[in-house]
Amino acid sequence: MDRQTANGTASNAAPGMDGRWPRRLRLTARILFAAALVSMGWVIYQRRQTQQAPLPPTPLRVAPLALDWNREIFQPWASVEDGIALEYPARFEPVRGFGRFTSRKVAGGLVEEDLVAFRSMAPRGVIVVALYRAPRPLTWDEWQKLVLADRGAPPPAKPGAPTPFAAEFGGSDYIDRLATAGDRPALAVQARGAVKYPIRGSETMELWQFESRLVAQGARAVRITAGIHSDQAASARPALQRTLNSFRWKPPSSR
Repeated sequence: MDRQTANGTASNAAPGMDGRWPRRLRLTARILFAAALVSMGWVIYQRRQTQQAPLPPTPLRVAPLALDWNREIFQPWASVEDGIALEYPARFEPVRGFGRFTSRKVAGGLVEEDLVAFRSMAPRGVIVVALYRAPRPLTWDEWQKLVLADRGAPPPAKPGAPTPFAAEFGGSDYIDRLATAGDRPALAVQARGAVKYPIRGSETMELWQFESRLVAQGARAVRITAGIHSDQAASARPALQRTLNSFRWKPPSSR
């Protein structure tokens, strides 16, 4: 029999359904909805974190290269106006720099000009010759101290700001020794680092090894750096050493 309500009408409600259960169901639904929002927010956060901090790319690997450098052709190259001469492997292509049109500032008040770059895809390497001018004449000891001064310094935050002089010689793990370039004292620097192959559109990082020579006189200095992909460094070393050892600089003022 139906129960009578306060106004005498019949009610079909089951025992206990006096309004408490609907309230509990609404509360439960709100809690589940809030939990779903929190879960969705966490997923979105994780996706944004993944987009903002991607995993570091795997460096490009290349196949080892076997060449008989005794049979390879080497060619002479010279810049008469700068007093520079060397010989380089003919499979490397020389590209002359634009001098003062592309000059840039280096720490210590130096101004750098790219003179020439020799590029090759097999082996994967670059040989660069760069000129430096200081705001005043420096002793040989002062030039060497400039090379050692900024090691480990971060790259400049602002575009166009002077770059560390040490960065001109490679990335890290430096090994220094005194050498000669003809009859002139030179500083030899070995290093390694992650770079992008210097061609337009290259975005893949590669592990390279570098070896440089620095010579200086007064307010001027010249650097030659031979860089090679680490996977081909051992096989290309005889050719790069021949180029580095052939490097000569006779400043115009001393001729």
